[in-house]
Amino acid sequence: MEIINIKQLVADILSKQTSLNYCGTSYPDEFTKFPAAVYHTSHSPNYIDSDKQELETNWTVSIDLFNDHGSLTTLSNTLVSEFVNLGFSYTSGDQNLSGVKRTVLVFNAMVDNQRRMVFQK
Repeated sequence: MEIINIKQLVADILSKQTSLNYCGTSYPDEFTKFPAAVYHTSHSPNYIDSDKQELETNWTVSIDLFNDHGSLTTLSNTLVSEFVNLGFSYTSGDQNLSGVKRTVLVFNAMVDNQRRMVFQK
């Protein structure tokens, strides 16, 4: 059984955000394009059956948003809405880094790979 690839889903959701001027899985050497998003995904087995098939997978998605002017609230709310509608729970935080605003969104869910469903952990 194949594990559902949440990383591709994250990339698709972020690519729809027309306000983003940079989106990637690694931090650039220099931030020159704002607003920017850097994301990371991780997963671990939640349930493996006797045939060694991973039926359930725990996923964590972290998205760091950066902006040098203006608010990240609208973009942040849009992303939260997208992921919550899919079944993820989330936490968020923010800080000001020498004039660059940063918002951190962390989404968590358990994915049933057999039934192709998402559940909050």
